Amino acid sequence: MANNIGLSTFQLLYIHHLFEFQVEQTPDSIAVIFEGESLTYRELNHRANKVAHYLISLGVEPEVFVGIGVECSLEMAIALLGILKAGGAYVPLDPTYPQQRLSLMLEDAQPPVLLTQKRWLENLPPHEAKVVCLDADWEEIAQYSEQNPDSGMTSDNLAYVIYTSGSTGQPKGVLIPHRGLANHSVSIAKHYNLQTTDRVLQFASISFDVAAEELFPTWLSGGTVILRPGSVTPTVAEFQALIEREKLTVLNLPASYWHEWVSALSSSQAQLPSTLRLVVVGNEKVLPERLMSWQKIAGNRVRWLNAYGLTETTITSTLYEPDIWKELPDVNSVPIGCPIANTQIYLLDENKKPVPKGMTGELYIGGLGLARGYLNRPELTGARFIRNPFSDEADSRLYKTGDLARIGSDGNIEILGRIDNQVKVRGFRIQTEEIEATLNQHPLVQDSVVVAHEEKSGKQRLVAYVVPKPKNTQVELWPCPGDYRVYDAIMYYAMTYDHVRNHSYEVALKKVVKDKVVVDIGTGKDVVWAKFCAEHGALKVYAIEMQLEAYEQATSYVKSLGLSDKISVIHGDATQVQLPEKVDLCVSELIGAIGNSEGAVSILNDARRFLKEDGMMIPQRCVTNIAAVYLPEPFASQPHFSELSGYYVQQIFNQLGRKIPLRVSFRNFPQSNIISTVDVFEGLDFNQVSNPEYDRQISLTITQSGKIDGFLLWLNLHTVENEVIDSLAYVGNWLPVYFPVFYPGIEVAAGDKIEAVCSAQLSEDQLSPDYHIRGYLLKQSGERLEFEYDSFLYKTPSKSNLFYDSLFAQEVVLNEQPTPGELCDKSLGAYLKERLPAYMLPGGFTFLESLPLNPNGKVDRKALPTPRDSRCIEPTAFIAPRDTWELQLTHIWENVLGIHPISVKDDFFNLGGDSLSAVRLMLEIEQHLGQKLSLAMLFPSSTIEHLASILRQATGSRLSSPLVPIQPGGTKPPFFCVHPIGGNVLCYMDLARHLGEDQPFYGLQASGIDGQGEPNSRIEDMASYYIEAIREIQPQGPYLLGGWSFGGVVAFEMAQQLHSSGEQVALLALIDSSAPHHNSQAMEVDTAATLAWFAEDLGSYFGKELDVSVSTLQSLAPDEQLSYVLERARAANVVLPDAGVVEIRRLLEVVLANRQAERSYTPVVYPNQITVFRAEESFGLENSDPAMGWNQLTDTGVEIHTISGNHYTIVKEPHVRVLAERLRNSLEQAQSDRSLIQFPHTRPRATGSGIAARSSCSPSI
Repeated sequence: MANNIGLSTFQLLYIHHLFEFQVEQTPDSIAVIFEGESLTYRELNHRANKVAHYLISLGVEPEVFVGIGVECSLEMAIALLGILKAGGAYVPLDPTYPQQRLSLMLEDAQPPVLLTQKRWLENLPPHEAKVVCLDADWEEIAQYSEQNPDSGMTSDNLAYVIYTSGSTGQPKGVLIPHRGLANHSVSIAKHYNLQTTDRVLQFASISFDVAAEELFPTWLSGGTVILRPGSVTPTVAEFQALIEREKLTVLNLPASYWHEWVSALSSSQAQLPSTLRLVVVGNEKVLPERLMSWQKIAGNRVRWLNAYGLTETTITSTLYEPDIWKELPDVNSVPIGCPIANTQIYLLDENKKPVPKGMTGELYIGGLGLARGYLNRPELTGARFIRNPFSDEADSRLYKTGDLARIGSDGNIEILGRIDNQVKVRGFRIQTEEIEATLNQHPLVQDSVVVAHEEKSGKQRLVAYVVPKPKNTQVELWPCPGDYRVYDAIMYYAMTYDHVRNHSYEVALKKVVKDKVVVDIGTGKDVVWAKFCAEHGALKVYAIEMQLEAYEQATSYVKSLGLSDKISVIHGDATQVQLPEKVDLCVSELIGAIGNSEGAVSILNDARRFLKEDGMMIPQRCVTNIAAVYLPEPFASQPHFSELSGYYVQQIFNQLGRKIPLRVSFRNFPQSNIISTVDVFEGLDFNQVSNPEYDRQISLTITQSGKIDGFLLWLNLHTVENEVIDSLAYVGNWLPVYFPVFYPGIEVAAGDKIEAVCSAQLSEDQLSPDYHIRGYLLKQSGERLEFEYDSFLYKTPSKSNLFYDSLFAQEVVLNEQPTPGELCDKSLGAYLKERLPAYMLPGGFTFLESLPLNPNGKVDRKALPTPRDSRCIEPTAFIAPRDTWELQLTHIWENVLGIHPISVKDDFFNLGGDSLSAVRLMLEIEQHLGQKLSLAMLFPSSTIEHLASILRQATGSRLSSPLVPIQPGGTKPPFFCVHPIGGNVLCYMDLARHLGEDQPFYGLQASGIDGQGEPNSRIEDMASYYIEAIREIQPQGPYLLGGWSFGGVVAFEMAQQLHSSGEQVALLALIDSSAPHHNSQAMEVDTAATLAWFAEDLGSYFGKELDVSVSTLQSLAPDEQLSYVLERARAANVVLPDAGVVEIRRLLEVVLANRQAERSYTPVVYPNQITVFRAEESFGLENSDPAMGWNQLTDTGVEIHTISGNHYTIVKEPHVRVLAERLRNSLEQAQSDRSLIQFPHTRPRATGSGIAARSSCSPSI
């Protein structure tokens, strides 16, 4: 299949000459627009000419590479044309790529000149190129001629080099000559019928060749290019607004983004902007159902094309323009059409012979669009660019695409798959072997395989299957990098993801931060605690950062969060900074492995000047313990660093410029090797001025006979009272410090005594201390052994130490690059982000003991299990939704990501989310919750917990309906389920999911639980209120009603009232609910007993025990009781992070009101059938009647289903699966009536606050 129109025509054309011709035709027309600024064709040409002449003066000529690392801007357009006019070939270097990726590209291409912008200089890795800043150096560039240069090139010279994913683990540069770019641009301009009136969106980054298709054909036609503002993919609403605002006529979109746009247009019934005339879709498979939806929306008014091509064949090779799309029996996907001008397509078998029409073959492409090959990869070039067996021309070649295809009955080409592991995800062509090679370099990864997994929606996402190396629990010797101010990305990562430390700080801050002014000392680039304080009610946060780069990153991050009004980032030394006001709270993470070893005392003493008189410090105090130890083997006989810890030893030596006996620490030190009592080496109270220099007496008693090698020192950090971090009890950022006082050891016996004085004196930096221990060991025999030991920070002790002599007797292997120590989604994600561009990052990690193999010993990709959501090898506790905002967001996330279950603290992108699924997520939130959120709100902290917090703040105190649309989608009549006695409906989430996507499920939540209004204290009032709410969804019966426990009683009364009003109730489903018994006596409330019962129930719902006893509560005052329950609920993560005593009291009021309502309710006999689902473990306990008393309240009998589990677990996994199956059968039976089947329910309209009520706790009673 060929399209030849005369090869010689395009061999004489250059893209910049064609542009110059258009400048002569339309000099004053607008060529390019970016964020309100524009350039005419004449202005763009003149500025590009200046750049060209400047580059020529630097030696740029044909075949010379020029790197271009700029963001989308007018400078970008000027630079691209300027490089081409100078005769050079441009090499896009996205400044947002990881430095390691950019280093590989720069090392491979070796461009002598690099064009960039001043703000991106620090993002570039070390290189040899001359750097030209288009902004800062413009005055010099502007001195050059604005006349068109003559570079003397030929059509065979290169126009650009685009790097794509490589199967060897390295990116490969594709070399595109001018003839291919000119042929493509002229052909595309003709195919798209581009005119001077067209306004074309430049959507793609210039790192991808599609950007050239958006730019050059437009400029050859006299049209206007609109550069897309912002680096974040726009939401559908933002994209629609952009089209209308800029009056765009032509769009060239990745198929994956177009899919999301079509879905949004279909669901919202929005109109296409009137200016739009052409949409081109490409880069990956187009879903036929989306094309059908598009044609319903666009009709014949907007032309639509499907484009196919590869970087190696100059962007687009074929185009398909359908008439009215209809699915054909032999067509499984939208075809890619026929070749563009001067392009030949061949479908060949394994012998390079053409296959018959309709048969599958590998697709080969020939013609003017072929690349020269791959830069510096002659073997790969020879393998992929083969001689054309169908041409007599000696230099005629074909490109072997690796795509399997066939020619359909209508003559169009259809892509069927791949012959290798290359995949296309979100429009990006990716060699999965490159990701695998990078993963396998991680020291904790044994093996890996990466695949493109197709979701139900048809969306592809990258999934990595990882086999971890056996976990390292060995004892390791480490230096103390923090003492020497040696920090890098991995050390920063270790601090950021130290879950134990983070939890302790969070607990402390939640107690005190609300309505406070805070200073955060040493905030870091991610402003972790400043952000936490701002999000948890701080009035103002001053975040101080001394490192300039971290300060700039922090400032940018705060701005992206939209928190600039709450957080002021200040650059400078904390001891010299001045704040505009006094603060209530000072937060810092300056504590060392020995409390003051990193100089915390001097800094925090000075920081007291920031505080008000009643101000406080977090952490409040720290204690460094000391005990005698003996070393485990092999360290007792041969102390040594690991390769990883040795890396940091070398970093410290490099920084100091010499080798010294470093202060050392142990990872995984066995507590069984402690052989004495414990004393305090150092005690610091940060709420008062502390002295960094001291002498402290210690006394230790040997508790077991054996050998003593030295002392171990470890930290107990009190972030707040009763919240302690013990650095010996967990492996985290602070490792216990070892002083080798007695090495290689002396014999001791139980009962021997050690008396010593521990001293601290400031070192030469006048900030951090040197330590000195002097004392004696008194044996029971009366023998007295004196000892003395110095731990200097920078100096070398006058006396040698056998431990250090042995430690440095051999050269340590110091070349291993550090990596995070915990193998999980976060650590692997962070590792890959430093090495791969964002589009190549897996959307999920599934951990396996081994990879499945076929008989040939190769990985059997078809045998890989269904990918799981990415969990750490040692995952943190799963946290279920704790209010209705989190509940509804969880439901939306599960639909978008196709994953269950999702914890409210799970990261969207670590679960497989990407920019396009984020666009869909924002659309779903808008449709279901009535809230428009910017994508920028998701990227800084992409968890359900974070988004729910934003939504709560956005909706304020607006009233809400009792209806909670747990699962509003589906075609069946809705099932309405009433809350249990605690008032919330979160307990129904699993039940709704297992009933299936086609069964709408609405919870009815209690009044008062969200702080709006008072709780109802009568069952009858609740029933009438809920009936009014469900009629907004379903105006008339037959109704499907249910409820668990107390909710069953309310559902029973709703059925009574509906029946009395003439409505039909097709199903009344009562889930482990006992029939009510009227009790006219006033209820005596034992608050302590009620709170203990409530705490037990709350914990049971989340599978946790809060350990709240009646006796403990009775010993506390009423407010203290609530605080006690709250703290235990917070620690167990069963309430929202910002929940307070007010929320606990409100919830208690709802519970008490419901209990009183049930006691005072007088039921009457119901004339229809009742269906009871009772828990098996209730037999013989609460009620021996299988009907649970309901047979006394109906004339037509009770249908009974017994479900395994107890009262609580009946609605939880795994028993809820059985419950759902039985309930589904009952629902289907109830719907057998024709009138019920045909009834269309109305989905709720989203309001400003959504449908759901808001609460801060979630009892399931």
